[in-house]
Amino acid sequence: MKLKEDVHYQHLIDLGEEFKTFDPKYRNDRYFSLAHEAYVLLNIDLNAKGSHVPEDDAKASIQLYNKYLKNRNPSNLEQARKALLQAPTKIPVFRKFNGAYEGVCISAFNRGYCRCGKPLVSELHKQTNDKKRRNSDDDKEENSSTTTTTTKKMKVVNERSQS
Repeated sequence: MKLKEDVHYQHLIDLGEEFKTFDPKYRNDRYFSLAHEAYVLLNIDLNAKGSHVPEDDAKASIQLYNKYLKNRNPSNLEQARKALLQAPTKIPVFRKFNGAYEGVCISAFNRGYCRCGKPLVSELHKQTNDKKRRNSDDDKEENSSTTTTTTKKMKVVNERSQS
């Protein structure tokens, strides 16, 4: 569209930057999606229709601006940031689609929603660690038996050299 600042609009407002919040738990800045901001601050679910609707995004953006940024009330904005930080960020995808999306199991982290019966990611990780441990134990056992065989051979050689 090639819009130009001070020609087509006065200035740009980045809602992500405006609602950015320091998260003491992780000791870093946290940014929130427009969907999260709209849901927590306006009680509007931008994902309710099951697909992206740009018109709804635009309306929510304007409502957020009017409610929290237009008058620049610092305490109002700080309360909004705290609410965003305290609210859960999203509904897990596996729950939203009841464990499967278009026939594909998407519950690799949650047995309760899994439809395919394959191991969970955590179980795969455990299996990998168990396999590494078994291989390590096999290596130790192999090294131990090689040492024992070498020791026996040395004894035989020593006994022959003494006779």
